[in-house]
Amino acid sequence: MIDSAVPIIRPMTLAELLDRSIRLYRQNFLKFIGIFAIPYIPLMMIQTVISLISSRSMLDFDPSSGEFTPGMLTAFSGSFVFIIIQFILVQGIATAALTRAVANNYTGKPVGILDSYRTLSTSWIKLLAALFLVFVLTMILSVWMI
Repeated sequence: MIDSAVPIIRPMTLAELLDRSIRLYRQNFLKFIGIFAIPYIPLMMIQTVISLISSRSMLDFDPSSGEFTPGMLTAFSGSFVFIIIQFILVQGIATAALTRAVANNYTGKPVGILDSYRTLSTSWIKLLAALFLVFVLTMILSVWMI
């Protein structure tokens, strides 16, 4: 006997797929926004501080000397580290948590903001390894293109 709680997975037409997706996002909009807000809010605060350091050091820059100020070097290196952290947290972990939330919703399980992150506990290492691999391949391809 087929359990009625688990949906039957079948191919959908484009119209059905769009309708289901829009309905899913409309019903869980605040939860999905909350999943991405967890990494984004602290990252935006850090980016604001880096921008303030960068803009203040750019005002102190003397183009005739041609030397970078310590504030500029700190801001540039901070921006580079920030991009890597943002890639890991937002593109990797938050996207995986959102995917888990969508899968839970589709199978009829409750969807929660923190629950979506908790269900990733067993796959953190695999996810970080995959992100590292993507980063290394991106760097290799960037150098190759140059």
